[in-house]
Amino acid sequence: VIAHQNVNAATHDAMRQIFGEIATKPFEQLGLIMERGRAVSASGEDIYLPNYERLKLPIHIISGSINQIVLPESGYTTLHWLKRMMPDDAALFTRTLVDGYAHNDCIIGKAAGRDVLAGIMDVLRPHAAPTGA
Repeated sequence: VIAHQNVNAATHDAMRQIFGEIATKPFEQLGLIMERGRAVSASGEDIYLPNYERLKLPIHIISGSINQIVLPESGYTTLHWLKRMMPDDAALFTRTLVDGYAHNDCIIGKAAGRDVLAGIMDVLRPHAAPTGA
């Protein structure tokens, strides 16, 4: 879930408090998704991809290069699927592969502000609403 070297001692020690008990119900849906090879609802219904055009919004996929929870290749596959399905809007879909990061450390890592979050801001900034008048 994390690359321990990316998390400082205080965060590492507080992880049980930060994340608490983990509900297992979402994993049932993830199991269905893996079994069917596409995004489905918790009841197994194909409700997401038939309406893929609703995803016509900026989507930035972040993958840690050593993520063993959501393999980096899945982000690459998703990115190319979005671009193939909506070629006129392909510029909306981007991806960053963060070298040396796993899953949760992309957010709570001691250098995530520099290595991950700064890049997220670079992607979001062009889509921000204008301020002031």
